[in-house]
Amino acid sequence: ATSPFSFAPIIYIMQSIVASINEIPPSFDVIFVNAVLPMLTSRFLSYFNASFTNFVNLYCSRKQKISLKVLEALIKYWPCTKNEKQAVFLKLIVSILPFLSPRDIPLHCEKIIGIFADSAVSSSQKVANTAFECVIDQFSHGES
Repeated sequence: ATSPFSFAPIIYIMQSIVASINEIPPSFDVIFVNAVLPMLTSRFLSYFNASFTNFVNLYCSRKQKISLKVLEALIKYWPCTKNEKQAVFLKLIVSILPFLSPRDIPLHCEKIIGIFADSAVSSSQKVANTAFECVIDQFSHGES
């Protein structure tokens, strides 16, 4: 899509349906994987990042099996040269980790650690700070 304005309605409509019936219809999985996750590649992600992140977290909290697909999409679409998007992706990775099945984590553990290691030494202060904040937040939540 060439405009950020086509994405918001997709997220809004899906989120409204989920809220009204208090579940995620099985048919949404195809839409989520084929229409929502590819939004990660949009150059306009910053325009709808908050609603996108909230919807992804809602979806993953209700359908934990989809969390692996989200993680795989984040790894696949990792924005190598876009610092603003890297910070968003780091936060998304951390937010969906609790929804992953324990058996799925080892599949991508090395890649996740590599992403955070590279981010921690990024020439972008925003990316490096986000990486450290994500790790610190996880440790502080683990202590509670």
